[in-house]
Parts: sequence; structure tokens; C-alpha cells
Amino acid sequence: MAKNNYVFRKSVVLGGPLSLGLFLFGAVTPALAVPSFSRQTGEECSACHVGGFGPQLTQHGRAFKLAGYGATASWTTPGNSLKDRISAMAVANYVHTKKDQTDPPVSGFNRNDNVALQEVSGFLAGKLAPGVGAFVQATWSGIEEAASLDNADIRLAREVKFGDTDAIVGMSLNNNPGVQDPWNTAPAWSFPYTSADLGVGRAGSPLLAGGLEQQVVGATGYIWLDDHVYAELGGYRSLSNNALGNLGLSQDVLVSGTAPYGRLAYGFGDGARNGSIGIFGLDAKLKPDFSAGGTDHYTDIGVDGTFQMKLPGKAVASVNAAYIHEDRTMGASFLAGDVAKKSGSLESLNLDGSYYWDRHYGFTVGLFKTSGSTDSGLFPAEADFGSRTGRPDSAGYNLQFDWTPFGQEESWAAPNANLRLGVQYTGYSQFNGADSNYDGFGRNAADNDTVSVFVWTAF
Repeated sequence: MAKNNYVFRKSVVLGGPLSLGLFLFGAVTPALAVPSFSRQTGEECSACHVGGFGPQLTQHGRAFKLAGYGATASWTTPGNSLKDRISAMAVANYVHTKKDQTDPPVSGFNRNDNVALQEVSGFLAGKLAPGVGAFVQATWSGIEEAASLDNADIRLAREVKFGDTDAIVGMSLNNNPGVQDPWNTAPAWSFPYTSADLGVGRAGSPLLAGGLEQQVVGATGYIWLDDHVYAELGGYRSLSNNALGNLGLSQDVLVSGTAPYGRLAYGFGDGARNGSIGIFGLDAKLKPDFSAGGTDHYTDIGVDGTFQMKLPGKAVASVNAAYIHEDRTMGASFLAGDVAKKSGSLESLNLDGSYYWDRHYGFTVGLFKTSGSTDSGLFPAEADFGSRTGRPDSAGYNLQFDWTPFGQEESWAAPNANLRLGVQYTGYSQFNGADSNYDGFGRNAADNDTVSVFVWTAF
């Protein structure tokens, strides 16, 4: 499930009827660490994660993921029973927006000030066999009161040598482009790591930001060379409607043929100071009308960078940045009259910086900006969620304070009890193309400023 759009109404730019207000339950799912990894390796959660709790990976944590979740020969796995590979998670929150929504976001909830058990998830995570590891999540939405398969990443990894150079080569079978990525810049794993499903959704985001999640199955091959060079290449195909139904999902996106995906990155530094620069991309043809032969073509290209640094007092500072440019050619949707223009583009920029002290206390600042071509068919006027100007342009910031009382080696019941308590504030300077009356019904960007208080536990 997408976790990066900050809304229950998922609104990726997919053309036609899917362009706005597309409902997928659990449109926000936190990226995370699970205690089963710690039980298997014997290491505390903070060895792999900043702040003693997921999801920000340390350099050690990235190596663990690339090694097939500890499946390669060099990784010790003292926990070998099935129960060592099973974990669970729950997220609950309270959400307040500056101005009430016109209608309740979901039946059974209020126009404002909602409290929800947002999700309960179960995981199969860790080494399954020599060289084979997995991270498979199933989630029950407390908002939709339904369950489905969530993110899944099954890996085959091997340690090899090219002369005197060490490398890990592997394959990933997954259902969300980018969920297999080892850096916290990929949309599947970027800040904010948990967000309120019952907020007001922005009108557009790149296809890579959750547009294909759980709708596809993909196979990618990768190599991690000398702890520096990372290269990955593969493709994604749509799951059948029957397969999706068996997984508790409905078919909302249909890929024509195979959508290629690629990633290239360079990592530098050591555990005390490390970073990366990279590029990634996805090219996909989608069928807006499942029964017709026409397609809409999306090309997403992104660049990203990270830097992480250990500081005195068991403190860690991190910076992550990602920019994605999307070009779209809406041939099928244009012929059907669902969009006003045959082609267009979209750009998104996300930047975040965090400081965690003593693995307990964290503060994160995030900046985001989305801009794109005008299209009154793709971005129509609609109360709260629409665009008076026909543009998806939005900008703002996130502030988050969190406390992790349990999640360290010395914590009570470690590693089986993990708890994070947090307050998150999202402010908007622009929303869906304007700062005032953006929807054509009198709602201003600042009316969507949101306070979320969350409780997030893993066990």
C-alpha cells in the first residue's frame, strides 16, 4: 500500500476517471522495521535503523536488505524457527485539519477530528532458506474494515567475487516498483513514514509514487559491487483481476505488456559518514479502458541523494532528497474525452532532514513541491479534492517530533516490544494549483493544514 501520498483518497495521475478521488483502502502505509529481523540476527533494531525503530536504514541496514534480508552465507541467523520470522504491527492516529472537509472522508467518520485504528499488519520477514529472504506484509485497514496483501519483496541473493572485488548479486520478486530499493529516497520508503489516511489528498503525483503498488508483479536483478556501485534492472506486469481478488484487491490499473524499471546508484563513506547519489526510472503504458486496445504512456525519471552522519551522544543526522520528472502521452484518454490535452508533464521534489538523539528522540523536517501541466479534464474542479485552475501544483512542509521509548537493546522486552509516539504537522502554501479558493468552492491551501498524533507499535 502506498504510504507517500498523505491521503486516504489516492490521487496519482492516471488519466480519465482515475485521475482524482481514486479510492484504495489504506493509501498510506508506514515503511518499517519488524522485530523478526532482530530475533533472527541477534542484533538490536538500531543496528539497521536510525532512531531504534524503522524505517530509516543505516548503512548496515542497507547491506542487510541487499543480502536478501540476511539470507547470504556471511550473515549469522541465530533465530531459525518460524516464529522468529513472524511479526505484527499496528498504527492508530488522531487527525485534525484546520477546516472541516465538505463531507466525511469515509462513511462512518467525521468531517474533522477523526480517530482511527489505521491498520494492523502481519509480516513474514527474514531468511527463509540459504540465499532466500523475504519481506511480505498483509494488512487489515481499520478504515475500510478489509484485508489484503500489502508490500511484498522476495529475494534471492548470493555473495560473489570478481577478482579481488566483493559483490552481492540478487533478484527481487516484488509488487511495488521501488519497494526493493535500499535507500529512503524511493517513494515507497520516503518521509513521512506514516501519515494520516483521513486527510485531504493532493491532485497529482508521479506514477512511481504508488501508482502501480500491489497491482503488479515484477522481477528485477541487481548487483551491489564493492559496497559502492548499485545497479538494478527489471520489469513489471499487471496481475490478473482474479489474482488481485484472491489477494483482497481490485483491479484499478492495467499495464500493457511489461513496464521496464531501472536503478543506478553510487554509495560512499563508512558507518560514521555515508551517502549516495543515484538515478532511477520507470516506463509504462497503461490501459485506461480495460476492454479497449489504446494506452496512455508514462515515463518517470528520478534523481536522488542521501547523507547520513553519526554525532556525539548516540545521535544520527540524515538528509534525503529526490526529484522525479514525468512525461505523459494520454492517447487513449484523449480519444475517450477524459483529458483535455494529449500530452503533459509532472514534477515532484521531496527533501527531508532528521536528527535522532540517543535512539529515542527524533525531529524531522520535510519539504515537498509538485507542479505540472494544466489539464482541466485530468484535474477538474471538485470540492476539497479538485483544482479550479486545472493544475496539480502543491507545496508545503512536514514537521515531526517522535519519541521511541521501546526499540533499543536495553528496552523492556527487546526486541519484541517496539513503540513510537509522534506528532506530525503538515502545512501547505499551495494546494492543487492555487493558494486560495484552489478547488473553486472557496477552500484555501492553508485550510488543509493538518495535525496528526500517532501511536505506532511493532511486535
